[in-house]
Amino acid sequence: MEVAIIVLRKLYEKARERGIDVELFITDSLIMELGLDPDEEASVHVELAEKMFERGRELLDKEDVIQASENSIRLLKSVLRLYP
Repeated sequence: MEVAIIVLRKLYEKARERGIDVELFITDSLIMELGLDPDEEASVHVELAEKMFERGRELLDKEDVIQASENSIRLLKSVLRLYP
């Protein structure tokens, strides 16, 4: 298991270096692989957007404006996936 974590961490870092939002990439990949219907897919993206919104509020409460703005961009990307 340790080897898998090391490899996944390296892949995660490479993806981030290339500007890939790993959470959204994994979410989209799983949605496609599982063949979710449009309602299920929308539900997943809504739930993800709600979590990101809450995270953004927490970051603003901590006055971490930079992280909050980055989180807001991720939130927008997630919401835009609801409108193909």
